[in-house]
Amino acid sequence: MRCVITAGLVAAAGCGPSAPSSATPPADAPPLDFAGWPALTPAPVRLAPRLFALCITPPEAKRLGPHFVPQARYLVNPDGEAAVRGGLFPVPAGTTVVKAKGWADCPDQGEWFAAMTKREPGYDPAGGDWEYLTARREGGRWQVERGPLADCSGCHQQAAGTDFLFRGYLSP
Repeated sequence: MRCVITAGLVAAAGCGPSAPSSATPPADAPPLDFAGWPALTPAPVRLAPRLFALCITPPEAKRLGPHFVPQARYLVNPDGEAAVRGGLFPVPAGTTVVKAKGWADCPDQGEWFAAMTKREPGYDPAGGDWEYLTARREGGRWQVERGPLADCSGCHQQAAGTDFLFRGYLSP
């Protein structure tokens, strides 16, 4: 059985495909290596299928049908961990958060993911100065979108009070 991990950053609202950015074409290496980053959740968190499908739905969801059990892991780069965990908003520039989506009994393949990176003030003031990145590996090549992606930032507007970060996955 072939498993694919996806990552997205939206926890609660409609996120769909965005227009491709003018980023440099992807290389054979992943555009972001988050292996070994601190996990914000001790284990993957189960997600409602409708939340899982907001940004990216892997082909396995259709293939597995009712046996598809979506879940997500939440990670943050070491430089941003204290601010994200502690709710110290706004988080510092350079903070990167990943929501790695997968499903029960699927090893982490890292073939689909998304991330949001806090940029310096002025990058995208209306969107909290976050840059979004979505990536998926198809046919040995990375398909990448990055920038102030309208669909992502539109969803994250709901979380403007917490620096555009959904935090429902964090333990109290």
